[in-house]
Amino acid sequence: MEPYPQMKPEAATLPTASHEPLWQVLQAKVPPLAGARVLALHCHDGAFCRAAINAGAIAVLGVDHDGTAISHARDLASSDRLRFRIMPDRRYDLLTGPYDLIVGPFSLPTDDLRRSSHLLAKLLRPNGQMLLAVSGGQSDGQVRSKLSSWLTVTECFRPKQSELAGSLIIIAQRAKAAGNPKARRQH
Repeated sequence: MEPYPQMKPEAATLPTASHEPLWQVLQAKVPPLAGARVLALHCHDGAFCRAAINAGAIAVLGVDHDGTAISHARDLASSDRLRFRIMPDRRYDLLTGPYDLIVGPFSLPTDDLRRSSHLLAKLLRPNGQMLLAVSGGQSDGQVRSKLSSWLTVTECFRPKQSELAGSLIIIAQRAKAAGNPKARRQH
């Protein structure tokens, strides 16, 4: 499948997520996207979303609480496989899935991490992957203890860039037994 050929170029006057160090780190860890359904959290102007479509994703939903950013993202997009929604951070319960990949910065207080990561994990396909940047300077153990039990952390690291010192990158996979109470009791 050819990349979508008519994607509008990024406007030079708009601040773009593709130039933000955090999104650069996240994008470097994204698995192959051919045939994937992707949810991008805090998508800003949709730069990652457009790149995901061009990398072969079959559907991408970008969400952000900033209406101006979503408006710019919509102006730049020209693919029917790419959608954007204004979405308050604490309303992930309004989303429907399933997704193969959920990616983005997570800026809610750690107290909300368990609830939000659980809501997001429910949107993943079995073995779907979540790639989050958690800010706030918590330790690896603190963040892992707050994640949904539906997720299995496969990688956890701090970016080397000094401006990202307070961020922790979490790569997690939806547990195969998630959502199946009988399977969970066997463990």
